[in-house]
Amino acid sequence: TTWSIKFRGPQDAAKLQQLIAAEVERIESTLSHWRPDSSTSQFNSSETTLATEQPAELLALVSRALKISRQTDGAYDITVAPLVDAWGFGPSGRKSPPTDAEVDDLLQRTGFEKLEVDESENTLRKKHPQLHLDLGSLLQGYAADRCQQKLKDAGVTESLIDIGGELLAQGSWLVAIEDPSNPNTPLRTLRLENQALATSGIYRAKKLLSGEPTHHLISPRTGRPYATTATLCAVIAPTAV
Repeated sequence: TTWSIKFRGPQDAAKLQQLIAAEVERIESTLSHWRPDSSTSQFNSSETTLATEQPAELLALVSRALKISRQTDGAYDITVAPLVDAWGFGPSGRKSPPTDAEVDDLLQRTGFEKLEVDESENTLRKKHPQLHLDLGSLLQGYAADRCQQKLKDAGVTESLIDIGGELLAQGSWLVAIEDPSNPNTPLRTLRLENQALATSGIYRAKKLLSGEPTHHLISPRTGRPYATTATLCAVIAPTAV
């Protein structure tokens, strides 16, 4: 994950960079399914359908994701991981699109209703042994929130954090949203004040699979990339996650 920080104040820039680098690395190494030793990867590779004890940080993120899944009737779903991978946007680095039969098969092992979290017991349970989680949609925002707290603890009162394109402002900062048709010019410039700005688009994260341009927003309902007329979406919220 690429990241950068800007801050105003007397603090040592090199020390703050080390602080943020360590926190980003900690979050990736413990929660990203791209890291084979992370808690998420270990949960994915286990095929037990019994409840297993998991770190509180993972449980909190999964719980938040399931809440969003319920609010969106499953349009948002972190169990879409095997489908994202099948379309070439996962750790396997696959180069060809899945067949219809493969998509149908993968849909059988996805679905947020196949995942149970019990925060009182600190456990997760998968109802299908090959259920896999992809927390990528939450992790960059979560990392930005955690890093801002690290900066506050270090005495920083004004900062702008950029983690993979997720912006989080402490204080007032002028930021811009790039124009998908001309990335060198801003589509809009705005002032962030103690807010986060997150963008998602299909104009950058595209791959050629068997010669066809394919984007990374995979529908958990169809198992295929969303058919969408939107190119970019930007959201302003109190926190980055």
